[in-house]
Amino acid sequence: MFLESDLAHWPRIININLMGVVYGCRYFLPDMVAAGGARHVLNVASTAGIYPAPSMAAYSASKHAINVLTEALKMELVDSDVSFTTVFPGIINTPLAANNSAVSPSVPEAQRAKNQAYYQANGCAPEIVAQDMVRAVQRGSDICLTGPGAALVYHVKRLSLGLLRRLMISKAKQIGYL
Repeated sequence: MFLESDLAHWPRIININLMGVVYGCRYFLPDMVAAGGARHVLNVASTAGIYPAPSMAAYSASKHAINVLTEALKMELVDSDVSFTTVFPGIINTPLAANNSAVSPSVPEAQRAKNQAYYQANGCAPEIVAQDMVRAVQRGSDICLTGPGAALVYHVKRLSLGLLRRLMISKAKQIGYL
């Protein structure tokens, strides 16, 4: 929860999630533009970058920033041969949820274990995300919605923010985030 969160966690999450993408784009894009010919950048955000989940304020803010950064780059480089896809993974079965360095120290061990069990039970394999990313590049897609929940969050947000908020709160209570 935000009110119990460790403020030292924020810069770490911002530096990893957002600044990692910023540095990658800043250092690779000049050479990609100079090389000429079709080039493609995939920036990985998260479904949390479309709409946040409770207890994930820092993560969601950093992933939303990737979405906005990528949109800005699409406009700035519109006259180049570089195209972009913003990737919005949903629930992916990785050990990230249980990784102590990936979550705030204020999240108890029991909650991290519960999160990991949820990701294992409901997440798709990382290989599915990779396949969807390749398809997105092949199709020249602006966005890539991949993994459980991604398309649902994207489309419900477009229909009703209130409904999406209620769904997210309900799911958060179900899995113990609230």
